[in-house]
Amino acid sequence: MAEKNDEDGESAADFYDMRRQWIDYICEHRDVKHATFRVGYWMARRMNAKDQAMWWTVKRIAREIGVDRKTVMGAIAELDRLNLMVVHRTLGKQNRYSIRLPYQ
Repeated sequence: MAEKNDEDGESAADFYDMRRQWIDYICEHRDVKHATFRVGYWMARRMNAKDQAMWWTVKRIAREIGVDRKTVMGAIAELDRLNLMVVHRTLGKQNRYSIRLPYQ
């Protein structure tokens, strides 16, 4: 059975491999704090190959990993500041988050 590709010809396996590499990269990135890595890892693992994004609320992320909302907001801001994550903000809608690829 052939592997399904998206409209750009990128397969789901390609995305998941890049996501794994991104996680390894942020784990070793000197400027990424421990809490930021934990939040980034958790968020990346919930991104799917179809839209390559996740959209869970800060409140839900905090509850799922057992930290406060301020920690999650700070981690997202840090990942955005370091150009490792893209925050898609739309007025009146939930933010969407995607990992910045390529990350190097």
